[in-house]
Amino acid sequence: MLMLDQRDALFNVIRLRILNESPLFIDKIYLPVTRFPDLSPGDFESTNIFRQVIPRRYRIALRDTHVYLEPVILSRTEEKLLEVHRKPVAGLLVERISFADHGNPIAVTQRIFRGDRCRHFIKITQRKQAAKAFQ
Repeated sequence: MLMLDQRDALFNVIRLRILNESPLFIDKIYLPVTRFPDLSPGDFESTNIFRQVIPRRYRIALRDTHVYLEPVILSRTEEKLLEVHRKPVAGLLVERISFADHGNPIAVTQRIFRGDRCRHFIKITQRKQAAKAFQ
């Protein structure tokens, strides 16, 4: 997905996201080490990695993001992390591929939500150019 060679190293960050003292989703971030060599664990403590850290430190503007939604059955590890006790446990995988302004993919993010606590809202806004085409 990131158009890398098999030998290229990746940052693999896994975070458990909590809402109201209860696990909501598992956040997995994959970034190529060659493109972001000096990232540190502290860079991932907030949600600003894609809005602030990468654009400011690496001068990379994000252009597009492709989002895929897929129903999944949680693994035993995911069940434990998300504190879900009913079997089998349905979840929702939200996979995002983020592209830089030059068109190359720079990051993959996978979020695995508890099926009993997820609802997603997607807003699609038409660009001004598209709206003018119908006038």
